[in-house]
Amino acid sequence: MFPMPMGAVSAYQIILSWVANSFPRPMVKRSSVIAICNMIGNASSIYGSYMYPASAAPQYVSGGSANAALCFLVALLALIIHFVHVRENKKLERAENEQVESGNDVDRRAQGFRYVL
Repeated sequence: MFPMPMGAVSAYQIILSWVANSFPRPMVKRSSVIAICNMIGNASSIYGSYMYPASAAPQYVSGGSANAALCFLVALLALIIHFVHVRENKKLERAENEQVESGNDVDRRAQGFRYVL
């Protein structure tokens, strides 16, 4: 049981760094997304003990089924957000190319930004 929290915490840190890199500006939006991610990540301590009641031992079908369903949902959402970021990166590249071709001054802070895949 000891390695289980270490696995959850390291995955949580990866999610936080990905969210922080995916929402660089404005700072209010970035702060809100990090706070929401933190809230959802800590919600497991509320419902976790109710998903594995002693009456369901030793198989814990309800808890295992919920974990499997949530893992599938997270994988599906990760796939969807990957395609959304690919589309947004293409839009950013097109916009930069149009600014360079038209001779407009390119904002140095925004130039080269891409969503992390």
